[in-house]
Amino acid sequence: MRVIKFSKTCFDVELEGTVYRIYGCLTGVFCAFANEICRVEGKEKLKIDAAADQAFLDDRQRLWVARTVCSEWPSVNFDYDLYFYDGHKELICRAEHGHRIEVCLLKAEWMLPLIMALLLGVFGIYLSAVLREGEETERILHLVFVMAAIPWLIAGLLGWRFRLTAAGERLTVRPAAGRKYSFSVSEITKIVRRTDAADIWDVRKITIDTESKRVSVNSFMAGIEELDAYLIKHVGSEKIITKGFGK
Repeated sequence: MRVIKFSKTCFDVELEGTVYRIYGCLTGVFCAFANEICRVEGKEKLKIDAAADQAFLDDRQRLWVARTVCSEWPSVNFDYDLYFYDGHKELICRAEHGHRIEVCLLKAEWMLPLIMALLLGVFGIYLSAVLREGEETERILHLVFVMAAIPWLIAGLLGWRFRLTAAGERLTVRPAAGRKYSFSVSEITKIVRRTDAADIWDVRKITIDTESKRVSVNSFMAGIEELDAYLIKHVGSEKIITKGFGK
């Protein structure tokens, strides 16, 4: 098997000299729709977004492609698990890489306000040194700078400390404050997925409950999509509640 092109919505594979297009969505894992597998023909078959001639397969052919791709998936150069679902959203087959998942505060768009807060605090200290003998108004201005920076700095330090890792059947949490702890997926009693109201795969917040612990991760944390896929894979659907924001 050879993967020719890969995107977030589909990929092309070559099996026994024939190119097949597999549609789906990348959400930490690649969730493929087996009922939409087609054979791609024509000169444009190597361009994944091109309007190429497409021949949709029958059920037997689609099942053969899905199982063949899954059996050879661990050898491809993509660090994603692959799940094939039928038209009724039932899992047909899957292939796993078994990689370690980590959720922490790393997204670049959330680093900028923390850096600005740090600079604001440094500027306040500098202003204090320069205006130590200054007027009362200037001293108040310095105090405002410092007080505005402190909450951001505390939030940044707590955020940088938090880390959740998942490997095998066990999750380990290093909270923003307190001691590190771990628990197995069998100890999970409930998971609440907060998603975009229009897209259940656009996860915004995940809350995990056990008998004695609760941990939440948000969309500003890197790795939340991978954690979402991990939990869906390892925890029974009866324990998972999906809610759209605003509901």
